[in-house]
Amino acid sequence: MRVSSNMLVEQMITNLQRNTERLLDQQDQLASGKRLRRPSDDPAGTERALRIRGQLATLEQHLRNIDASQVWLATTDKALENQSDIVQRARELAVQSRSSILRADDRQAIGREVDELIKRAVEIGNTTLAGRYIFGGHKTTTQPFTASPATGSVTSVAYNGDTNSILQNIDRSVDVPVNVTGRELEPTTSPP
Repeated sequence: MRVSSNMLVEQMITNLQRNTERLLDQQDQLASGKRLRRPSDDPAGTERALRIRGQLATLEQHLRNIDASQVWLATTDKALENQSDIVQRARELAVQSRSSILRADDRQAIGREVDELIKRAVEIGNTTLAGRYIFGGHKTTTQPFTASPATGSVTSVAYNGDTNSILQNIDRSVDVPVNVTGRELEPTTSPP
C-alpha cells in the first residue's frame, strides 16, 4: 500500500486534533480542580465519588444529630439541676415546718413558699427547646405538666406526656435516647 502525502497530512491533522482535545481536557481539569467533570470521564470513579458523597452526607447528618442531642441534653441537665434545687428547698421547708415553735403565720408563709416552689417546678417541667417540650416524651407539642387550679394554691399536678424515649441516630445502627420523660421526674422517695 502506497502512503500518499495527503494521507500523511490527514493523519497528522487527526493526531493534532486528538492532542488538542487532550490538552483542552487537561486544561479544564487544571482550571476546575476536578478530575471528573462528566460521569463518562471515569464511570468507576464517578460511582466511587457518588458513594463517598452519600457517606459524607450521612456523617454530616450524624454530626448534626449529635449537636442537637448535646443541646437537648444540656437543656435537660440545666432544668434537672433547677428541679433539684427546688426539691432541696422543699425538703428544708418540710423539716422547718415540723418545728413546734412555729406560729400559724410562719406555717402559712412556709405553705405559700411551697406553693410557689410547686408552680416553679411545673414551669421547669414545661421547659421547651426550639418550641418542643423536653419532658413530654414523644408528645413534644403538648405541655407535659398542668397545675390545678391554674391560679391560687396548687392542689394537684397532672402529667400529660408519655413515657416514650426520643432516639437520635448518631451512627450507623446506633440510636441513643436523649430525653427524660416527666414520669421519670416523679420522686421515688418521700421527703423526710
